[in-house]
Amino acid sequence: MDLSQLPWWALLYCIILLINGAGTLYIAGKSSPFYILGEMFSTLFAITFFLFYYEVLPRPASVWIPLGMLGWILFQEIWVNRHLYDMISVEGLPEEQRRQMLIFIPIIFILFLAPFVWVVLQLFKSYLL
Repeated sequence: MDLSQLPWWALLYCIILLINGAGTLYIAGKSSPFYILGEMFSTLFAITFFLFYYEVLPRPASVWIPLGMLGWILFQEIWVNRHLYDMISVEGLPEEQRRQMLIFIPIIFILFLAPFVWVVLQLFKSYLL
């Protein structure tokens, strides 16, 4: 596996994904083994999208493999982690902090996901062409 094919920003993003995944596992602590495996696969699948797109790993012949990976990521991050949304609730905060949080959290979230969304869209586009 030759990671030199990845642009510097994609390599940095994959490292950030690994750190984020490790942090999630650390925070999860004594969660069920299924939750921990789900988070590990979600992180690895997200990184694998970059490896497929930049041809570090050969792309699967069928689009069903990346679709399954994306389905798993969405299931894990939206459904399994739904209880985390209560943790970032802005209720009970002073009005000034609440306004700041309602502005900055979506911006940070979009900026964090933008490279991943771009690579996923490009990879699926390559299956269409």
